Amino acid sequence: MHETNEWITSLGIDLGTSTTKFIVSRLQISKVSSAFSLPSYKITKRLCTYKSQIYSTPLIDDETIDYTNIAKILEREYEEAGITLDDVHTGAVIITGETANKKNARIVVNQLAERAGDFVVATAGAELESLLAGKGSGAQDFSIQTPNQVVANIDIGGGTANTAFFLNGECIGTATLRIGGRLIRLNPAGFVKGMADSFKPWLEENGFLVKKGDQISFERIKQITDEMAKNLIGYLAQSSNDEHTQLLYIDPMPQSLPTVHTWMFSGGVGELMKNSERMTLEEGTRYGDIGPFLATSLNQLMKRSSFNVLSPKQTVRATVIGAGTQTTEISGSTVFIQNGNFPIRNVPVEKVHIQNEELESDQLDHIFSETIKKGLSFHSMGLDPAFALYLSGIDYCSYEKLKKIVNILENIYSQYLPNQKNVVIICQNDMAKALGHALSIRLNGKVYSLICIDQINMKHGDYIDIGQPLPSSIIPVIVKTLVFTSDA
Repeated sequence: MHETNEWITSLGIDLGTSTTKFIVSRLQISKVSSAFSLPSYKITKRLCTYKSQIYSTPLIDDETIDYTNIAKILEREYEEAGITLDDVHTGAVIITGETANKKNARIVVNQLAERAGDFVVATAGAELESLLAGKGSGAQDFSIQTPNQVVANIDIGGGTANTAFFLNGECIGTATLRIGGRLIRLNPAGFVKGMADSFKPWLEENGFLVKKGDQISFERIKQITDEMAKNLIGYLAQSSNDEHTQLLYIDPMPQSLPTVHTWMFSGGVGELMKNSERMTLEEGTRYGDIGPFLATSLNQLMKRSSFNVLSPKQTVRATVIGAGTQTTEISGSTVFIQNGNFPIRNVPVEKVHIQNEELESDQLDHIFSETIKKGLSFHSMGLDPAFALYLSGIDYCSYEKLKKIVNILENIYSQYLPNQKNVVIICQNDMAKALGHALSIRLNGKVYSLICIDQINMKHGDYIDIGQPLPSSIIPVIVKTLVFTSDA
């Protein structure tokens, strides 16, 4: 075996309801090959080399993120970390919780992605947040160490509780409820400074008639957070799921959940659970919200139960560490690039799964055509490329079979996407270079750029970002997956 290594820099930014964090990581890419096989690459080490301080997320008002101050934070942290924009190869900007509902959220996250470096992907979504937090907290690793037992990581921040369920290292489902420490904002005397509109129906249904300007007592706050904790754990433990809990759902919610053997709590509220002893009203509102109260309620509830609760490796930084270290994959070495304009961001993927016997049949043209038509119905034709094609299931592709695939691809792009100037094709196995060379001849003059990469595993519904090729001709890739629950 022959192994070579190179390192790339990855960035993670988490813009949350309560706090904003920044990390820098180093990812080691190893090339492992034998004399009889094509080169294969994998990320073998993920080192977090810099962690920012934890900032209160800057807001102009209840509905608007303060991008100017966030940009200043980013600039200051780049300087503290000792890196420049040119040093960053990959990474993720994650906008989470109630911040994702702000009216300028999408604009801000795209501005941050452009400002953060040459290849940083902007992404969001409760399912992905749950997965990344579970990876960053150490829950995924712990599930590998405890075979056949489900580990649940509940990442609770200011606006949401994002849960990921892991079994033998695989994420088998996620669930997100509208429970967090910043849903009600208080001053030290207990006066309500504001609350999330999305939380008001749950408060009213439970008889908590609270409005801005009201003064609420220590006991009343504790009643609210006790009920929040009961709804959250009751749902995740499958012991209760009434109409009150359903008001906290953030779609899509799974129909069934696995039985949990080990529980972990990360996020800002998870950090507060480490020291949630008795407190005064002033101590409980020290962050200007109900976070410490919620942490105490959860701690007390879990202690009364027989659940196995384990402290995670990371709490408040779990999501940003997951974003900065766990999002990147590496392409194979047999890539084909014709006029690639990198980075390429947020390209939806349409999967074409081809059985070997279908390569011999007359159905192959139909299989490709149906996939293209489906993609055209789902995705905006204002994008170029409108979507990438992912070819999976082909174990061995002879030259004759390759020509057949190329002929079909040329025909369907000419028929269905005649104005498309950029084509992206992803292959599960080692055939991208041969496919790209052959297809470039057939598409000569019809498209501007053609990118074929391989050794990437994807699913229908994924999005992909393709970074600047590294000197060794491999390409950093981020696959963004929306993780839905399946029966364990």
